[in-house]
Amino acid sequence: GKTHVARDLARLLRERGQPAVALSLADFAPGPGLTPEAGDPLERAVDLARLTRELLRPHEAGEAIALPRGDLLGQHEIAPGATLVLEGPFLLGNKLRCGLDRLIHLDVPENVAWQRLRGRDARGRGPGALDFAQETLFPQQRALERRTPPRASAELVLDGTNPLGHE
Repeated sequence: GKTHVARDLARLLRERGQPAVALSLADFAPGPGLTPEAGDPLERAVDLARLTRELLRPHEAGEAIALPRGDLLGQHEIAPGATLVLEGPFLLGNKLRCGLDRLIHLDVPENVAWQRLRGRDARGRGPGALDFAQETLFPQQRALERRTPPRASAELVLDGTNPLGHE
């Protein structure tokens, strides 16, 4: 899914001589009490002020950035000029999209997303995670894609069932 594509893209860029890091927006989830009740689903999933303050603004200024938790490749620093590969939900929305150079959207049918969630989240988070996805996440994603169609908003739309292409 998203995490594997982000990690593999950063790895490929690095192999070709371009410094790159792959970061999950989950690392910038709002703390307790910071989650807005209404509005953009991205704002409920990501502390945009913290993301901007700790990552986007320093990166744009050409600063090296320490990553205490490491990125998806285990790197603990972002070099000036490195390519940032961000992965997470709801990136099609305008709140963050305007600050990104490129957007790659993984088009994943809901039934495939459901199977992945069952395999990943149900084991670690229990059945409540599946209920939350069914009742909240999937409807939010559908609404976002109606407002901001991926093929009109992303530079590239990949088949999320097989993002690397068919054999």
